[in-house]
Amino acid sequence: MLSLLVKAQPQISFEAAFANCRRSSPDFDSCIKNALNTVRPYFKTGVPDWNLPPFDPFFAEEVVQHLGTPSIHYDLKLINATEAGWTESMVTDFRTDLKNNLVKYTQYFPAKFLKGIYEFNASIYGHRIATSGYWSLDLYGFVQTTIITRQMGNDTSVGNAPLKVTINVHRTKNMTLHISNLLGGLKELEVLLDKIINTAWPPGFYLLKPIVNDLVGTAFTGIFNKAFENFQFDQLINY
Repeated sequence: MLSLLVKAQPQISFEAAFANCRRSSPDFDSCIKNALNTVRPYFKTGVPDWNLPPFDPFFAEEVVQHLGTPSIHYDLKLINATEAGWTESMVTDFRTDLKNNLVKYTQYFPAKFLKGIYEFNASIYGHRIATSGYWSLDLYGFVQTTIITRQMGNDTSVGNAPLKVTINVHRTKNMTLHISNLLGGLKELEVLLDKIINTAWPPGFYLLKPIVNDLVGTAFTGIFNKAFENFQFDQLINY
């Protein structure tokens, strides 16, 4: 239903959506929240006049996560990963702390779809594991908070300071997770494990949350820095 409403609404110009948002106004955060929800159709097309690329689905060529303890160590690499569902998402809360270069917003996704290739290498109590394959993760009724900060240095101006994105996954109403070659090609056991994962998914989601937080945060740090490297915020948003 939300998807149909988004498609049915006439598309307002990108600039017009932000025209009434003034940083000096007490309603600034609310105005930006409404503007972001208004411009969701642009997530699929991008905004060429502002050098903004399409964002739905987003694409990450490579995202790497490392975990190391004295007994357990693993390297997880996601390759050619995509995430779709942004156009139908809704920003439910948006807050800024401009003095500290911080933006925090919460989104609701009716559905979010992630997929790609994985490579997994681990050492668990001296036992080595190496496998690779395809993966997909579908999330329904999904809520996450995104925190964006600028990493200011002594010789860095606000305009070109790099961004850091932190993701905090809150909850999901349902999920499906499929990972090929998880047990090195033992098909019958892999089918059984797949059924167990997707039947008893709530504990699995709890375990996945920190991994998703780290991987998506790392991916979006790179994506946001590339997309907004030379973005002229002062020309779009009034004081």
